[in-house]
Amino acid sequence: MITLSKGNVNRNLVFLEKYSIIIQRARPASAQICRARQKGHAAMKNQTDYILLCQQLEALTEGERDTIANLANASAAFHMNLSDINWVGFYLAREGQLILGPFQGRPACVRIAFGKGVCGTAAATGETQLVANVHEFAGHIACDAASNSEIVVPIRHAGKLVALLDIDSPSFGRFTQDDREGLERCAALLGEACDWAVGGAAAFRRPATDPAAEKP
Repeated sequence: MITLSKGNVNRNLVFLEKYSIIIQRARPASAQICRARQKGHAAMKNQTDYILLCQQLEALTEGERDTIANLANASAAFHMNLSDINWVGFYLAREGQLILGPFQGRPACVRIAFGKGVCGTAAATGETQLVANVHEFAGHIACDAASNSEIVVPIRHAGKLVALLDIDSPSFGRFTQDDREGLERCAALLGEACDWAVGGAAAFRRPATDPAAEKP
């Protein structure tokens, strides 16, 4: 049986109240976008309110520094707010490679070397990768055959690459410069919201007694 202290209960209630208010604010904007889609406004088809999304991320991470917990909630928020996507999640930068973190979607590649595929290129260059057609990207790693476009945004903390935000879509050319700018703002927020030393490198390093850790 799990027993919650009064402090934890109050903290969770405050969190739920703040987040529910933000969700309520999102509904009018969502309704407007839906009406525009029904009228065939192409420019509104995949429009995302990134100001609102950043507010949601702030509410989700306020008072919480655990990296895994915050990225798990963030992946859910992205999944709720972005249309026409089939995968969204995070890769954590660990000792020259990327390791799968919290995500929404089908099972994905667990480890990716820097410089390999879209994610590895983003890690190696430190720059956002906006790919209209992943099949034309040299060395693309196909974790989900349904993905046709992708955007990968580096997340930094204290000037150092700590993770990547990776989003796939089944549509070609799904992501725009507006998405790039909005997602980079989200990434900057997450970079400051998490304690990357806790639940980070230590959680993904093989113990010294693990025989696999001794292999070259």
